[in-house]
Amino acid sequence: MAKTPLVVLEVGTARTVALLGIHSPKTAGPPAIVAVSVAKTSGVRKSEVVSPQSVTTTVASVLKKLSESGNVDINQLDLVYSGGDLQGMPIHGRAEIDAEYGEVDEEDVAAAIAHMRDTPVPSGRTTLEDIKCDYVIDAKRVVDDPVSLTASELVVNGIRTHVDANSARAVIAAVEETGAVVATVFSAAASAPLGCTSPEQRRNGVLVIDLGGGTTSWSITRDEKILAVGHLAIGGDHVTNDILCAFHTGKDESAAELKHAAAQAILDGVDPAEQVPVPKVLGIGKKIKLRALDMVVNARLDEMIRIIRDDVRAVGGLEGLGAGIVLCGGGALLRELPTLVTRVFDGIPCAVGSLPPLDCPEIDDDPEKIRYAALYGALLRAAKVRQDEQPAESSGRSRLFNWFGRSGGRP
Repeated sequence: MAKTPLVVLEVGTARTVALLGIHSPKTAGPPAIVAVSVAKTSGVRKSEVVSPQSVTTTVASVLKKLSESGNVDINQLDLVYSGGDLQGMPIHGRAEIDAEYGEVDEEDVAAAIAHMRDTPVPSGRTTLEDIKCDYVIDAKRVVDDPVSLTASELVVNGIRTHVDANSARAVIAAVEETGAVVATVFSAAASAPLGCTSPEQRRNGVLVIDLGGGTTSWSITRDEKILAVGHLAIGGDHVTNDILCAFHTGKDESAAELKHAAAQAILDGVDPAEQVPVPKVLGIGKKIKLRALDMVVNARLDEMIRIIRDDVRAVGGLEGLGAGIVLCGGGALLRELPTLVTRVFDGIPCAVGSLPPLDCPEIDDDPEKIRYAALYGALLRAAKVRQDEQPAESSGRSRLFNWFGRSGGRP
């Protein structure tokens, strides 16, 4: 069977990134990454499209570089999406088995899944993913695969990620203006765990927080299943803007440089008298108190992490986090952020996630490679979708579910 080129694209608030992978369904292991392309995003604010033409121009340049680097024509891609006020909702599907205590067959599974997918979304929203959590037979037995088991009823439980319909359509339309078709849309929240955690962590229970420029998303995975997701319209850009306003750095770039070079998320060990230079604005240099900088940063991050904690607690997600909390995204790189998260979450251990070696120097040698977590996780999901497409004609469920449930949707 021929190798399949896979392209995944993420249009973030700060960066637009694309990966080109090669996948062979006959070969075990993840896709081989053969090219990566990155550009500064234009036309997006807080992960929402504000200038479609600017987004199209940015994406076109990223895809052109990727095409040239990988020596392939890019006509189709999968999109990683993080905007539109991502939310999760429980969904359920049910199928009665024809005979009393008969055997469950593929048609019964397909019927239960179809019933689950018929669950309506709130007005103005559109589905990204229907993610399977478990199968239950006769309201008491949770099983991995119900086919050929004796039962009178089959229930499939899942979670749906859904977003603002207009927000999703705006980014898809802007991307497709380049001439490439968006085949599948994956949420960043459900993709990040695959990119930055181990199978053991995902089995034991892990909360992954993906800190982007304009938004922050989170997901809870246990027993290799996504159980809950959430979204917060606050990200690293808000911290940067707070610095800009507090210290009059003159422009976002200066504030961002100050944040990355000198700031930390907690106030411990900061000398009240220590000063740090502000990147020059119009050739004028000045210094500010380091503690004042950290107070501004800490105030915003502490607020943000407490909101996430409360949201996670509301869905019962604080129990069963045997692998603790893992951070990813560009915002995860701020010094002492794991310490702050552990404190806010009442002692639950927290660490920055890690990507496996990808045999791609442009990523492996990047000290900020944790930014690629959601994108790499989506590449793994895309490979699984392509593999599952092969028997799709003969099975009612193989195309619907991958590692974390149904493949990403197309709003």
